[in-house]
This record gives sequence, structure tokens and C-alpha cells, in this order.
Amino acid sequence: MNIPLLHRDIERYDQAPETLLEIAREYSVEQLHFNYEYALNERHRDSGCAGRL
Repeated sequence: MNIPLLHRDIERYDQAPETLLEIAREYSVEQLHFNYEYALNERHRDSGCAGRL
């Protein structure tokens, strides 16, 4: 499918939404799909991303 793996280093989980938004804008992303995570940090990341994207 020739889909590149993108990687960004961040210091804290709460930086994930802004980092994903930057990537989405850079690549003109129209949709983002991810699995629901039950761990606390991942839930905060996912809800933050859902609210910004």
C-alpha cells in the first residue's frame, strides 16, 4: 500500500494532539483513524486528538 511510517518525538502525552494536528496539516490529512486505548495516557491522548482534528 506504500504508506509511510511517520515518527515524531514528544516529551509528554499531552503534546500528542498538537503534534498529530501538525502532521495532518502537513500532509493534508482528511481522516484519522485509531484504536480505542484503555490505558489512561492513551485515553487522554485520544480524546485530545478527537477534539482537535
